[in-house]
Amino acid sequence: MRRVSICLILAAASVIVGTASRARAHGTPIHVEVANNKLTVSGGVSDSAGFAPMIFVESTEEGDPFGQVTLAGFGFSTIWQVPGYEVFGMDEHSGLFLDVMPRPVAVSNPVDHRSLWYWDPTTHRVTTTPAANPLQIRKSSSVNVTLSPTDSTDPPALQIAEPLASDEGFHNHLVAYALSEASPSPAGAYGFFARLTSNQYAPSDPFLIVLNNEVFDYTQMVPAARAINAAAFLPGDYNHDDRVDAADYGVWRKTLGSTTALAADGSGNQQIDQGDFDVWRRNFAMSAAGSGVSTSSVPEPNGWTLLAAGITAFLFAISLRAPN
Repeated sequence: MRRVSICLILAAASVIVGTASRARAHGTPIHVEVANNKLTVSGGVSDSAGFAPMIFVESTEEGDPFGQVTLAGFGFSTIWQVPGYEVFGMDEHSGLFLDVMPRPVAVSNPVDHRSLWYWDPTTHRVTTTPAANPLQIRKSSSVNVTLSPTDSTDPPALQIAEPLASDEGFHNHLVAYALSEASPSPAGAYGFFARLTSNQYAPSDPFLIVLNNEVFDYTQMVPAARAINAAAFLPGDYNHDDRVDAADYGVWRKTLGSTTALAADGSGNQQIDQGDFDVWRRNFAMSAAGSGVSTSSVPEPNGWTLLAAGITAFLFAISLRAPN
């Protein structure tokens, strides 16, 4: 595997991230600044169709793993060092934390939340994350957070910098990303949603980090990342506002029968049909807040909304059975 000059010290016994290096940067860093007393993130791939407005993913060999090593407390792992960080304008000791955000899975029944996401390069679909391959975001052997494929709880925020003046103004690799190889990890794109928080500033908007595990057709990586981003919504939330309400029925109704406009494809069958109405109706009044799901913050539909929805669904079902 290609070796590059890095700031990581890979030690099987303890620390994986060492003193930062001002050597030649590699990969696309997460650019962090402060604007109006809020952390801002830039430099990635913009995506207006998914949950996170910014994606950090490499579409070249820069996204390949650094190598494999046995880590204290985690075991044999594949290691990435990208993305790194470029921090500007933060006061010293104001605290910089990486806060992983579990998200609901758009095609799930009952509603499932996920911290670690997986895209399969064979099917080109977001699918169940391999249970035997947790991901650890690692500052050191004692400062880290593990994302389990089978645990949807909200992981604690991980402090990745104080920051100090010496942390700012250049491409700095503050953490490593370690995928467990206790059982060989399937090839594919592995991702997680996060935001940056601070003791002093308002949190950043969410972003998505996607890692390339042996996807050698690098052109697949951006589409893979967009697919993960598009899947991180409540089932039935067709207008992507983290609520399942009458507005989502409107999206379904306008695209009914389509095989190209798939925002309302709640069943995941690549067409808008009766099954997607059923997903909407089953999850009506749910809302996403943090890592939880609520059914109380969205008002019940009025009679006209339900009547119109029911008539439309009924007529559509009849049309499917009618002869040409």
